[in-house]
Amino acid sequence: MSQSFDPQHVNLTDIDPSKIICYLSSLEDGQEDVNAKLRLRIGAIFLLLVFSTLGTLVPLIFRPRKGLCRIGREFYHLARQFGAGVILSTAFMHLLVSAYEEIGSDSCVGMTGNWKGYPWVAAIVLATIMFMFLLHTGAQQYVKNKYGAPEQTSLPQYRQPAPSETNGQSSSSPQGTEPSVDHTPSPQGPPSAIPVPPSRTNAEISEESLIKDEENQAGTVRKNLFPQQLATFCILEFGVLFHSSIIGINLGSNSSSELVTLLVALTFHQLFEGLGVGARLSDIEFPPQWKWLRGLFCALYGSITSIFIAVGLGVRHSYDPGSFTAKIVSGVLDSASCGILIYTGLVELLAKDFIFFEGEKSTKRLVLTAVYVLFGVLIMSLLAKWV
Repeated sequence: MSQSFDPQHVNLTDIDPSKIICYLSSLEDGQEDVNAKLRLRIGAIFLLLVFSTLGTLVPLIFRPRKGLCRIGREFYHLARQFGAGVILSTAFMHLLVSAYEEIGSDSCVGMTGNWKGYPWVAAIVLATIMFMFLLHTGAQQYVKNKYGAPEQTSLPQYRQPAPSETNGQSSSSPQGTEPSVDHTPSPQGPPSAIPVPPSRTNAEISEESLIKDEENQAGTVRKNLFPQQLATFCILEFGVLFHSSIIGINLGSNSSSELVTLLVALTFHQLFEGLGVGARLSDIEFPPQWKWLRGLFCALYGSITSIFIAVGLGVRHSYDPGSFTAKIVSGVLDSASCGILIYTGLVELLAKDFIFFEGEKSTKRLVLTAVYVLFGVLIMSLLAKWV
């Protein structure tokens, strides 16, 4: 490009605007010293490792369980809904903006070759959302076909005892014939003092059977939903890990003049995003043989950024994050991750917790939940100024 474009002598009427954009982009990226503030970037490996892991562990620690205090339950609810807002804001305010800067129509890539003249960012985001929709639908159908739809268990399946039964008469007894137990005198008192008639015992057995069947059905439903919940969470984590890995390798391979401010903002970014990941991970009922996955997912998110910071430090002399190829790879991955988080945030998180929520929720609780979500959106949107 240096042979065909002389930045000292530019004819704006004849020059291709893409050459100016690409030159300015390379000039901006080339101003950073890859060896500057090396100790700070090494320290960032451990700083982000601690805060990223802490973010995922907090919702698991305060996961609703027997004996958890009211403050703990409310904090879990806050982390869960706050995390939903963080994930949605990350998609729009971080990934989408970054993707447009890298391969958008006004970028060097977007003004060159086959990337020119087509909204590739929007196309990739849309394609990813549709892929998520098809994958989600297919997963639901697979679970339904393999395990069957859970049947509704209702009270009429168990016959309630008739008044005559509770008074000591059985419907199977002939008319006018009383059970022998009513004619048997009690050695300790009148017949009315007999402890429990057999017919009442049968009614109690029916009620106990109903409770046991409902518990077994609930356990079966949780077991059948586990593959679908796990697949949905894996896709969410996949999108978040892509985003974190790009942040890590860029931070490790170059040094910004505002690295301290960037690192502080990035620390809060990873902490809040970890809250969202951990809260959704805590929703999954893992069978005993799969509980180790919970620790694996926490470790993956907690360490991914630090690992790629170390990778970026190792290749900082050979890897140029401002190169044409690097921008294409980063832009495509950011666009795909954006689509994943948009679908997950709107459908899996907000829609299920607000629109399709089947439990009872008071107006006060509903408003408070919405405030938590908006708080997460607001905080993550403010961090977009630095990260």
